[in-house]
Amino acid sequence: MNAKQRREKILSLLTHAVNTITASQLAEEFGVSRQIIVSDIAILRVNNYDITSTNRGYRLTKNIDPATKFYKGKVAVQHTAEQTLAELHAIINAGGILYDIQIDHPVYGLITAPLHIEHPSDINQFMEEMSHQKGELLSSLTNGVHIHTIGAKTPEHFATIKETLDQLGILIDEQ
Repeated sequence: MNAKQRREKILSLLTHAVNTITASQLAEEFGVSRQIIVSDIAILRVNNYDITSTNRGYRLTKNIDPATKFYKGKVAVQHTAEQTLAELHAIINAGGILYDIQIDHPVYGLITAPLHIEHPSDINQFMEEMSHQKGELLSSLTNGVHIHTIGAKTPEHFATIKETLDQLGILIDEQ
């Protein structure tokens, strides 16, 4: 079974589940590691499946349509702390707006933090604050794996932003 087939089966299980399903249960079901399942869930979220993560497991709440007046989409990425500045500049320089970051914490479930980074000055302010506060990136809790909600003028513009992140080598393959 390839990754795409596994994600389809995960989606089917979540669609028909009465209770939440843990990453460990899914990992055992498919004979893969828990981290592979966490990545699969991140990819499903990027593809606009509203999967809620709690300390008791995953639940599919509904499919959402992100197409609004200003297109919003999600990307799953993985990178080191040293690559953060390049990631932020890639998104903003391509005309995107970075709304938030999400991580899937093994105890707390889905954690979302607002960012609202729109201009290069916002990037500088964010990085200075992280340095000044000696803060850790949320993604440090998940080996660099995280999801961003990004705004773009059109779906095509969003695709261009994704291509830029892919060229940096940080976009998690959706296949």
